[in-house]
Amino acid sequence: MEAKLYSPVFVDLWEFDEYGSYNNDTVEISQRAAVSFFDEIQTAIHKYRAPEESERGLMAYYDEPDTINEKVRSMFIDVEIHGGKLWGATALDISEPLEPWELEALRNYITGQFSDGWGEGFEQQEIRVDDGEINVHFWKHGELFLDTQERFSQRLGLSLPPDALSHEASVSHTFADMRPESQSILPEDFDQVVEGAAVAEVEAEMLAEARQRLVERARQNWDDFRSAPHNANPENIYHQAIKVVSRRDACQFIKDYDGFTAEQINCLLQFADPVDLVGDYLDPKSEIDEMPGILASIRVDQENLKQHYALARDPAAPGIEELEQRLRDRLSENYSVYKRDMLDLSKEELFKSAAEVASVSESFEYFTQEHGFTESEVDFLFKFENPLELISDKWDVGLRNLTHTLDSIFSDQERTLEKGGYTLMPDEPAPAPAAPELPQKATESGEKLSVIERIRQAAKEARERPNATKDTPGHKKPGPEL
Repeated sequence: MEAKLYSPVFVDLWEFDEYGSYNNDTVEISQRAAVSFFDEIQTAIHKYRAPEESERGLMAYYDEPDTINEKVRSMFIDVEIHGGKLWGATALDISEPLEPWELEALRNYITGQFSDGWGEGFEQQEIRVDDGEINVHFWKHGELFLDTQERFSQRLGLSLPPDALSHEASVSHTFADMRPESQSILPEDFDQVVEGAAVAEVEAEMLAEARQRLVERARQNWDDFRSAPHNANPENIYHQAIKVVSRRDACQFIKDYDGFTAEQINCLLQFADPVDLVGDYLDPKSEIDEMPGILASIRVDQENLKQHYALARDPAAPGIEELEQRLRDRLSENYSVYKRDMLDLSKEELFKSAAEVASVSESFEYFTQEHGFTESEVDFLFKFENPLELISDKWDVGLRNLTHTLDSIFSDQERTLEKGGYTLMPDEPAPAPAAPELPQKATESGEKLSVIERIRQAAKEARERPNATKDTPGHKKPGPEL
């Protein structure tokens, strides 16, 4: 069965001057103007075929042990004229229809050949024409597409007959899970838009917009990672070199990869930090052509991944500045209650609790006045009814070792949520900082009370027995007797 994938071509013209010498600059001519060089370009393509490509074309170099190698018998590059423009035409001979993932993987292989393999060599061929010489490129960053014959016909308004790849999903299926209720990349009047424009043009425009959003988020993820407080310490960067490399490569992969489908973009945009997610699937030797497999794994695992990676915020939700302020307001509420309860203690109990008071006060001052929160940090601390309790518990070394303190708070979030012994907020996010609930006594089973709860209980007991001189139970940092 025969099939074709159509793509744009990009032609640079080196014009001769009146003396037969090159002008200094090349001129990129349009696909319409390139039609006049059709014969020369086609001849150059055929001459460039290597002997080992005589039977299978570029499939001679396909070495993946998968079904694509069995189904695609041959692949030959050529050019054709459609709609008054010159187009690349990748002719395929296939034994049976390709599954969607196989077609996607094949597109990625062709893209790699155009950018770094066959295309990199062919674009260096100087093709002589009447007015000078031309170089022909089959790849250009951000502008390559590989349309099936059916989709190419829709794009140009042609009437090419369906071929063996014509089963490919239509735009309505491709974007089925991208409606506004799921943080869609499509406008609310999508159905009316499709009725009033060519389906393929709408799909291409929406896909390009979504890809740009993903690239911008990846850049922001990388910038946030580089500027994160725990990366201010060179020693810490040194010890996490593998993580730095994987995140850097993940950001570059997302920016460079040209084979994204709508489903893949939608999947990654669900997460607040797709760079972190993709980076965890990379190793230091990963190549860009591994992206199809990485994206396939992420899509399969996405429901499980949602339990471990922060999800993207709804565009209608409050911005990071407003959320930071809400968090600081909650910390202030926590601190106000803590201070009030501590002042109810006796003088002797306050002396013994001086180290704890210093820890709570220092951590409160730093996190409300100096610390620049990332979105993931805000999301994590908002899970707690009393985030001041958590950060003060970790403030053992304070500003003398801030990197260690931040790591201890944010590095093992899952364990802290499960076994930290802190009171969590309800599942539904509160629209505004909630007032702290009244303290509860320790359970009969002897479950450990939180720091704030122990202080409150101690204060209550102190009020009930004002002449008591025994140590207050449960204080984590008793000071020396003075």
